[in-house]
Amino acid sequence: MNRHFGRATLCGLAGLALLACAEARTDAEKSTGASAVPPLLPVEDFARPPDITAAKLSPDGKQLGYRFAREKRFELGVMPLETERARSFSYGYWPVAGFDWLTSERLLIWEGGLAAINRNFSMMTGLTGWIRHETQRGDANYLWTDEVLGHRGPDKQRILLNDFDHKGWGKKAEWFPNVLEMDAASAMFRTYILNPGRVAQWLQGWDGEVRFGVVKGEKVEDPYQLIQRDDPGQPWRQRELGERARHFWLSGISADGGTLYLSREGPTRRWELAELDLKTGTVAEAPLFRAGDYDLTPPEWTPEFAGEELAKPIFSEGYQRLLGVRYVTDGPHEYWFNPDLENIQKQIQQMHPDHVNLIVSMDDAVKRLLVLSYSAREPGFYTLVDLETGKVRVLARRCPWIKPENMADTYPIACAARDGLALHGYLTVPTGRPQRDLPMVTLVHGGPWVRDVWGFDPIVQFLANRGYAVLQVNYRGSSGYGADFLDQGAKEIGGKIQDDITDMTEWVVKQGIADPRRLAIMGGSYGGYSTLFALAHTPAMYRCGISYAGVADWPLLWRGRADDAAKESYYYWSKRIGDMDDPAVQQRLAAVSPVNMADRMTAPLLLIHGKADSTVPFEHSEAMAAALTKVGRPPQTLYLNEVGHWIPSHDKGVKFYQTIERFLAQHLKAP
Repeated sequence: MNRHFGRATLCGLAGLALLACAEARTDAEKSTGASAVPPLLPVEDFARPPDITAAKLSPDGKQLGYRFAREKRFELGVMPLETERARSFSYGYWPVAGFDWLTSERLLIWEGGLAAINRNFSMMTGLTGWIRHETQRGDANYLWTDEVLGHRGPDKQRILLNDFDHKGWGKKAEWFPNVLEMDAASAMFRTYILNPGRVAQWLQGWDGEVRFGVVKGEKVEDPYQLIQRDDPGQPWRQRELGERARHFWLSGISADGGTLYLSREGPTRRWELAELDLKTGTVAEAPLFRAGDYDLTPPEWTPEFAGEELAKPIFSEGYQRLLGVRYVTDGPHEYWFNPDLENIQKQIQQMHPDHVNLIVSMDDAVKRLLVLSYSAREPGFYTLVDLETGKVRVLARRCPWIKPENMADTYPIACAARDGLALHGYLTVPTGRPQRDLPMVTLVHGGPWVRDVWGFDPIVQFLANRGYAVLQVNYRGSSGYGADFLDQGAKEIGGKIQDDITDMTEWVVKQGIADPRRLAIMGGSYGGYSTLFALAHTPAMYRCGISYAGVADWPLLWRGRADDAAKESYYYWSKRIGDMDDPAVQQRLAAVSPVNMADRMTAPLLLIHGKADSTVPFEHSEAMAAALTKVGRPPQTLYLNEVGHWIPSHDKGVKFYQTIERFLAQHLKAP
């Protein structure tokens, strides 16, 4: 077995049988399941955010930290696992956006910036952002960065932060950060590393020193280079890694410091995990792990569920070893190099079949594991596994008001596009209804470089509960299917991307599942654009459409970004949509902008947009509505105050769902 993983890590646990399996099964799993039509559930059930949105064990395994919803804000909770007497914390106006354990006694929280606080919620120190200004009023240093690289020192009180040049912030810029060192108790900081030029990623060794970096070239296609130094103060040594790692990111380092783990673009142009021997400088030809036809770690975007990244290597900080990997094919998976954890994963899977079961957190000693289990029907529940006693207990359900037996099944599907390209997607069919001639909503994801992933989705389940089948298409240009598939979506806005959506919709119709007379299309952001374009490009196909925060005018979107976009951001968008300084590209994008196609739209349209949207400004929906009104077909609109580029929750979420429900009931009824 590879020396870097070490079977001795969890010695004696390979034969462990987990106890209390029946207690750890949820009510939904114990039921036989019903095929009857479920009741029409209140929209509040879908608009309400999960009670728990993220959870992590403390390094000593004695405390559970979690982010939870209280009324209309998110707070931090800490619960001793022996007593289960939880305490909660919030500060002023700011909701808790995230958290992590710094030590077993102190946490980092993201709340209007970055702050550090004891687990009993004493001694809060504002480190960056607004919360630094609020708590350090005599400090003139105003820091916006909140990306933690790691920590240093035996007490872990010195944290390292990536400090970015914010030109191009939020505009897909390539940032080249300096590294700051900050005392988490006093908030004093210094520049620890000054970026020597175009270093896009830094990596610490297990001793806390930053020893490695990735240098990107001027152009997207340029090979990446590795820089390395043995000790602080020494000059950086730079080298290319050759064709075996032309494009790569740093994933981690072995316990003995002799092997660097790389996420690289492999020979099949899928991203995989590889090893670099630091002594010889040789990258292994064979990957350490490859996810078949899928990317292990998609470079453009990492899918998440309940605050957990679904594609990443998994390390044990306590044992300083690579233990396994998490990756996505049709659904999420975990693979363990450690045989003891592999055995435990199999037992957990037997306890909760038909679920994704992720070990999302572990203590430093790897004696306690926190498992998140979820499915398309089940929003998720957290289970504590004690490896010393073998006992298992469910700690909490994310959405206890959701009954999985009332939800619908989601199935991975695949078909060929008109040019032969293999397409993947998901089809959700309403429970208890004949699976023939159903009204169907094609729900288009945003990006366009992201992807849909199997799991619980409140919008999908809401639509299914109302009797609609739901189709989700991972069209060309979506992440996770390799670089060739991603690149096939380049400069295909209003082109082959849209053809893929049309082709898979027609494929479902040909299977007899969807009624061709009752099709709708809906999406947000880029999915909103796709909805608008579809109503103009294939006007006879859809009975109606719903655009949420959709792009209506591509030149307008670019004009709002070009002035302050970084050079790297410009290169990125030039590759994805075309060089906007080129008059031919401007003309092409104007031609596929829905605001210029209003006279071709005949189906009813619902426009939803948050007025505080800074990603796709509210002006896009205003312009689209004006263009349609001018040709005598004004759309229905729902404009939401104090809502940005996201799907709202609580009262605004209720309005969001109710408006969609009424619109579809009116326009997608049987002819």
